[in-house]
Amino acid sequence: MNALQIILSSLLVSGIGLGGCTMDSNRLRPDTQASKPASVGLKPYTIYSDFRQTVDFETAAVPGNIFRIVIPEIITDKKETLVPWSQESPEWDIGPDHAGWQCKISKVIQMKADVRFGDEVIDANVEMTNLSDRTWELANAFTCFTFYAAPAFDNPRMDRVYFPVRGKWRSVSELFGEHSPGLGPYTFFPVAGGPALSDMNICRLVAQRHPQVIDYGAGCVVSRDGQWVAGVNAEHPAYVFCNRRERCIHANPVYEPIAPGQTARGTTHIRILRGGVADFERAVRP
Repeated sequence: MNALQIILSSLLVSGIGLGGCTMDSNRLRPDTQASKPASVGLKPYTIYSDFRQTVDFETAAVPGNIFRIVIPEIITDKKETLVPWSQESPEWDIGPDHAGWQCKISKVIQMKADVRFGDEVIDANVEMTNLSDRTWELANAFTCFTFYAAPAFDNPRMDRVYFPVRGKWRSVSELFGEHSPGLGPYTFFPVAGGPALSDMNICRLVAQRHPQVIDYGAGCVVSRDGQWVAGVNAEHPAYVFCNRRERCIHANPVYEPIAPGQTARGTTHIRILRGGVADFERAVRP
């Protein structure tokens, strides 16, 4: 492949209060492999706590845009809620490249949330220790990436929000046009190889779902000018999710069974890249 072809390929193209708190670079340069997007250079960040489990951040790469991570909004397993929506507001530990909080619910769970703000990737980690007397199956930490306070990315029509479907990236607006999941703002999608939505307590608490199976655990939003893409991905996803009121997307991992006394950790990855959907796909495709 010659240099012109590489450049052209790089230009082809990311209440309950669920899915978002209601309170208020470098260019992609072609290289010899052309397999992964170049680093954007997200640092430095401005990081500050918001409402309850919410941490806000701004990145030097796209100034003037506030992104929010709600980590976790709720933790459930197959049977019940382990950390509720109403968990008391945490005392955040915030530094220039990290933010975290933790809680303990007697005889239920010890939970530690830890967000690591890297120069290329933000890792939103949730560690949970089982303090109960039963094994947790299909445990998942409902962790949210919101962009409704980021004017360059916000997309009420959801026609710039994409999920991978049958080898292509299709907008939520298009998917909803084919099949309306209902009038509510919150919608779960199943993921190929993942658990049945009906088997997870979170999907019974919020029952609206779409029948389209998503290829893998990823979703993204493209900026208004088409120059940037922001999104999430997770290995071994429980589901993907979108909120069309407080615009956000989720790709949260499902945990292996956690026996009493055991500790497990899961991660949702967040990326903000210069480019479009094709650049995001190169970064996250399994």
